[in-house]
Amino acid sequence: MLHMLPLSLIALLPLTTSVWAAPACSVRVASSTASATAAASSATGSVQSSGNSNSTNGRVALAWYAGWSASTSPPSGLSWSKYTHMQFSFGITAPGGQVSLELSDEDGTVLPNFVKVAQQNNVKAILTIGGWTGSQYFSSAVATNDSRAQFIDTLTGLVTKYDLDGLDFDWEYPNALGIGCNEKSPQDTENYLQFLTELRATDVMQGKVMSAATSITPFFDSNGQPSSDVSGFAKVLDHISIMNYDVYGNWSSADGVGPLAPLDDTCGVPGQLGSATSAVKLWTDAGFPASQIVLGVAAYGRSFFVTDADATATSNSATSNSSLEALPQGAFAIAAYPSFNPAQQPMGDSRDANGTDTGYLWCYDNWPFWCLELRWHDWFFLERGWYGSSWYRVQIR
Repeated sequence: MLHMLPLSLIALLPLTTSVWAAPACSVRVASSTASATAAASSATGSVQSSGNSNSTNGRVALAWYAGWSASTSPPSGLSWSKYTHMQFSFGITAPGGQVSLELSDEDGTVLPNFVKVAQQNNVKAILTIGGWTGSQYFSSAVATNDSRAQFIDTLTGLVTKYDLDGLDFDWEYPNALGIGCNEKSPQDTENYLQFLTELRATDVMQGKVMSAATSITPFFDSNGQPSSDVSGFAKVLDHISIMNYDVYGNWSSADGVGPLAPLDDTCGVPGQLGSATSAVKLWTDAGFPASQIVLGVAAYGRSFFVTDADATATSNSATSNSSLEALPQGAFAIAAYPSFNPAQQPMGDSRDANGTDTGYLWCYDNWPFWCLELRWHDWFFLERGWYGSSWYRVQIR
């Protein structure tokens, strides 16, 4: 059985090794990658973040930490020196007009310790509100003057109670269903900006971090289309983290086998486009500065089970400037990928995935290692002047 995990310059790790301290290995990657000389946007927002001693040349290196994993991944065991911000997930929006947040009993115990350990290591301790299952009541929470006031009172109370360094908002998604049972309204994005503006103006949030995790497209407008102007969000947020992952998965079309987190999509399947490059372009074209954009990176992979008998047939020949030729426009069949060649890569064979700047690892049956996109993403955003990278999610292995 064939398993594929998306990667760029990868690290191959034993399952018992921390994902943050592994050696990188050499793989075959297509040399015809996208240009790394794209100029960063010259626009700047009005929010200035304060740095810390872990700062990487003024950029952000953040990750999400799951409170529910504390028993196996306690905060004390994390590689804190690698980060500037750590975001505790999640605070859950609540129903019934109460517009409060629900923290589990475990979170109530773990969160104070998380904040303490983070600050001892000069890392900003942030609480993320929402997430995939926690965004259901965002819409009503920001809909009216009264609901916003109550929501803001709850949030600032949490910041004060837990001595948080800031708040991150992961609304999935304004004026879109997300999980399917979310409340939504055509005015969601307008109300979201008003809420963030009012929250930023409070005494409690002065000097605190405010950020948002976003889709690869700007927030939907009242017509259900990506907004053409999101410049107002740059004035109240320190940064956004574009969640450039889960672009392909078992929810995709019949041609849906593809990279989890592509850096480019110049040769992507029509109707299944999305990548770091195109996402940042959409956001910057809508007025959000590249210098406030953090690239979201998945600290996990996905496997695809291939049932066709000819799924590993070789149909492309090698060229002088690339390990393999790209597929024709619109073609994205597994059959075009080469068979596993242990002579080329003892622990897995890789190649560029049809112009996405994302390699593949080929594994058969049981694989004894973990694969991640690491240095390639870091090089990618540094060359473009983006603000940093964010990982979902950090844990001890």
